[in-house]
Amino acid sequence: MEFKSKEDILAFAKAMEEFEDKVRDTAEELGFIDRTWRFESYEIVQDSISVTVYDYCYDLHDTRTMIFPIECIYDKQYLEEYKRRREEERKRQQEEAKLRKLKQLEGKEKAELQRLKAKYEL
Repeated sequence: MEFKSKEDILAFAKAMEEFEDKVRDTAEELGFIDRTWRFESYEIVQDSISVTVYDYCYDLHDTRTMIFPIECIYDKQYLEEYKRRREEERKRQQEEAKLRKLKQLEGKEKAELQRLKAKYEL
C-alpha cells in the first residue's frame, strides 16, 4: 500500500481501527472476551486471527490466546456455524471429562473393595 497524502494515512488508520473493533466484537461474540477477560491485541496468522486477552487483575501470567478463522469477521453464517461447532466440541470435552472422572472413581472403589476383601479374608 502506498501513502501519497495525509488523507491516505488517516483513512488507513481509521480502517485499521474499525477492523480492530470488528475483531474485538467477534471475539466477544465467540465468548472469549467477557467480564473477566479484556482484549489486549490481535495478530493475523495465515488464514486466522489470533486474539490475546488478559484478566482484569492484570498479571503477565494471566493471559490467554484464541485463534479463529478470518471468515468469522465478514461472514455471519460462517460465524454461527463456527460457534455451533465450538459449543459441540466444548460439550464433547465435558462429557469425556465426566467419563474419565467416573472411571477414576470406579477404579478407586474397586481398589478399596479389593483392599477390604483382602483384609477381612485373612
